Amino acid sequence: ARPDEVKEGIPEVVSEIVMKLLSKPAEERYQSAGGLKADLEECRRQLRETGRIEKFRIGEQDILERFQIPEKLYGREGEVKVLFDEFEKAAGGETRMIFVSGPPGIGKSFLIHEIRRPLVKYRGTFISGKFERYKRNIPYSAVIQAFQGLMKRLLTEPEERFNEWKSSISEALGPNGQVIIDVIPQLELIIGEQPPVQPLGPVESRNRFNLTFENFIRVLPRPENPLVIFIDDWQWADSGTLNLLKTLAVDAELKHLLFIGAFRDNEVDASHPFIMALKEIEEEQHVQIKPLSLEPLASAHTAQLVSDTLHCSEKKARPLTHLVEEKTRGNPFFVKQFLQSLYQDRVLRFDAKSLSWKWDMAALREKRATDNVVELMINRLKSLPDETQKVLRLASCIGNRFDLSTLSLINEQKKTVTLNQLWKAIEEGYILPQDENYKLISTLEEKELELESRFKFLHDRVQQASYALISEEERKAIHLKIGRLLLAGAEEEELEERVFDIANQLNQGIDLVTEKSDRLQLAELNSMAGNKAKSSAAFNSALSYYTVGTELMKGDAWQKHHELAFDLYKRRAEAEYLNGHFVKSEKLFNSLLKKAKTKIQKAEIYELLIKQYTMMAKYRQAVMKGLKALSLLGVKIPLINLQKAFRLEFEQVKKNLKNKDISTLVDAPQMIIPEKMAAVKLFNHLAIPLYLNKYELWRVATLKLLHLNLKYGNAPECTPVYASYGIIYGLELNDYQTGYRFGLMALELAERLKYHYSKSDVHGILCLFLSPWAKHLKHTHIFLKEGYKLALESGNLRWASYILTQKAVITFFQGINLKQAQKVVGSSFQFAQKTKNQLGMDLNLAYQLAVLNLQAETSSKVSFHNNEINEAEFLKGCQSHQSFMAICYFKILKSIILYLYEEHAEALGCIQAAEPL
Repeated sequence: ARPDEVKEGIPEVVSEIVMKLLSKPAEERYQSAGGLKADLEECRRQLRETGRIEKFRIGEQDILERFQIPEKLYGREGEVKVLFDEFEKAAGGETRMIFVSGPPGIGKSFLIHEIRRPLVKYRGTFISGKFERYKRNIPYSAVIQAFQGLMKRLLTEPEERFNEWKSSISEALGPNGQVIIDVIPQLELIIGEQPPVQPLGPVESRNRFNLTFENFIRVLPRPENPLVIFIDDWQWADSGTLNLLKTLAVDAELKHLLFIGAFRDNEVDASHPFIMALKEIEEEQHVQIKPLSLEPLASAHTAQLVSDTLHCSEKKARPLTHLVEEKTRGNPFFVKQFLQSLYQDRVLRFDAKSLSWKWDMAALREKRATDNVVELMINRLKSLPDETQKVLRLASCIGNRFDLSTLSLINEQKKTVTLNQLWKAIEEGYILPQDENYKLISTLEEKELELESRFKFLHDRVQQASYALISEEERKAIHLKIGRLLLAGAEEEELEERVFDIANQLNQGIDLVTEKSDRLQLAELNSMAGNKAKSSAAFNSALSYYTVGTELMKGDAWQKHHELAFDLYKRRAEAEYLNGHFVKSEKLFNSLLKKAKTKIQKAEIYELLIKQYTMMAKYRQAVMKGLKALSLLGVKIPLINLQKAFRLEFEQVKKNLKNKDISTLVDAPQMIIPEKMAAVKLFNHLAIPLYLNKYELWRVATLKLLHLNLKYGNAPECTPVYASYGIIYGLELNDYQTGYRFGLMALELAERLKYHYSKSDVHGILCLFLSPWAKHLKHTHIFLKEGYKLALESGNLRWASYILTQKAVITFFQGINLKQAQKVVGSSFQFAQKTKNQLGMDLNLAYQLAVLNLQAETSSKVSFHNNEINEAEFLKGCQSHQSFMAICYFKILKSIILYLYEEHAEALGCIQAAEPL
């Protein structure tokens, strides 16, 4: 409250002076002791002459002798309102997304930081990160930066609240905590050491990472603590983060979150990956993103900025304002830097006699000034001491943000020395401290120094200008030096954590790496970086590291370092197909088949080819490659006389199992022969294309692999084979109880072998194919619930979608209330749509049509379409998707419903149409 509101009798103008002194924004306080003194003397004069103090305009003589540009927004009132409105909606329970666009220097970040003001009212949290031009290969760099800040904040919470956060985060992450720790190591300080996660295929790894990150971020915003995440410079985002963005955008369970992004619209076009990701989110996922485009400052706002800086009227400053506009075109950052350069060159100067700022327009017109802000910054930086310029050049090679330890390491000086060299840049505002440690560091002896301090460049343009001070050839040498110093300074346990930074620096100096031993070491580092990126589902980043690695394996590398060369090329080929470069990957795979020295190596390549063909829906090619690989590993599967082959195999399996109790199969020894283990693993990937391409061939292959398990022991990947045998056994012998027991045994074996990925497969087989035939439908819900959970944890989204679809099927056939059934079907369809499972979508649409008809929500009793879904279009779509199973399901459902309506002839026609499917 104002003093005159607290106590009667205090003059209003005295109250205004006090409030000006206490003002929160620095630019609204007194800028000089002289200004305050002048106002107080006027108060004293009035008091002496009249005995009272009348109101007058304070601050008239408050002229700041030190040149200072006000740190406030000009001309962005409308944009600020949009931000605040969106935050209000987020605080109320929604998740909102805003993307702010504009050229560099237009004030995107400055605007967005205004959101901190309403955060206080709601006790909200603001975290931020930034992508960098020279760090595009580092996956999730901006996300990591943002959440590192949040983790540090959580560590400072009171014990009770800290334990609450620890518990909620641990519960949300479940067994996959290490997945997030691998990306945000600081999380381990909160939830403790986590068990290693099970290795998965790359697609499943990506699914697991995205889902686990979804679970992680869901627990962070709360009704009492809404969360604002600001990520800057999306034009430089990596593909892994773009995929994560798409995942988070469609998460209906996220609440109390405002997600703000910023990007340079002059550096992207319609084909840019980031713009394509936004388009997919809006058009395919139907998620609304609020666009906010920033324009240059209007003339009136530029005039206000200039007059506020020089503490004069806009009329007096008008000639200077026109010149500033002409040179800067209303770009706020350029305006400020241009004014700063005028002051630095003493074209603007403070006149002590008149207590005002003066400038010579004739001299200003004659002054040559660049229209390019980077050139302007370069000229300004060149006026700094040589040692400051040197350390700035080194810092620019590290990135937009850097810590004093790293800078001192590459500067090869003590922290105190490096800080002193940097000091002038801090004073001039080119470098911004991110904490207060730097003040303490300057007063400490090196032996006492255990503090860390972080800094960032004022703007990308300052970093760019500092980097431009280095010649092209010198840059390579500096990056190489930085990489080598970082590598030498990294402890063994730190190497994996810092491998991206080290590899990136060394890669930028790769032309100067000539020694064979150094090139081999760099190839290994790129392999390590690629593996880390791939494990976090950042496939494009992984590809870039593997590509550099393979380029280093030239000459005699295949002869002298075959294992490393084979591994790098194999991983590169896999990364190519994961990024959709199928022609390149197939060429690499075929080349690797010629380079492979062992059957196991060849099997690994065939396995990857099977995955690629399955992803491309080329099931026949996948089958042919798979059968060739199995034959190579000693498992020969016939292509003709399949019914006869099936009978022989089935009888042989029954004979081998005749005197064995099913429950004892889990006690068989573990498989140890590498070729047989490779065959079982390969079959796991071949099963789906086999089933979809030729069911009869799938049956024979399943029995062949079961022989392998019975003869050589159990492998972790073999559990779905036992469950699949349960399907075959039930159908062939009409003995569904025994088939069900094989499924339960497979589940126990997966648990015993701790192979959680196959547990979701087995749960899926149990709830889809075994349990409904052996038990009451209500028992299937146990497998549904646990199978869905396991499928999500292991990133097995295909099975997760099929399990949810089965839940819809069972809900329908259990006779649950139709409104409830419609909700279950709708939820299952949304999941299939989100995970892009076309068969899952088609199956759910079949049930949706049936439920709508039974609720009289179709055009007539015997009709199966309404305004939203058309039966003919649905069936046509299924044909084009080759979703024959969905057509079959629909025909069966339609025949049941028509029978209920006593339309017997049509019902018979539907069931006859379903039979060949």
